[in-house]
Amino acid sequence: MYLFQRGETVVIDITIMDAETEEPVNVNGVGVTLRDPNASVIDTGAMTNTSTGMYSYSYNLSSEALIGEYQARLNISTLIGYIVHDVYFYVEP
Repeated sequence: MYLFQRGETVVIDITIMDAETEEPVNVNGVGVTLRDPNASVIDTGAMTNTSTGMYSYSYNLSSEALIGEYQARLNISTLIGYIVHDVYFYVEP
């Protein structure tokens, strides 16, 4: 699990691979929904395609961010549908 402190920038990087060729592959897009420890949505957006198959998302934690586990739900749009992947990180004091 990723650990962050209040005021830091959370960066999530992923690489999407083709299941058959095991090569990086671009998709239609990757949406992000970020939830705080109370399960409240605190941000939504799209990951940035930085290179073939590579996507990145960043979020600036406030100096008063809640302490606890956060969830980033990634909705990966492919030619045949959606893949949902959850990434978790923890904000410590």
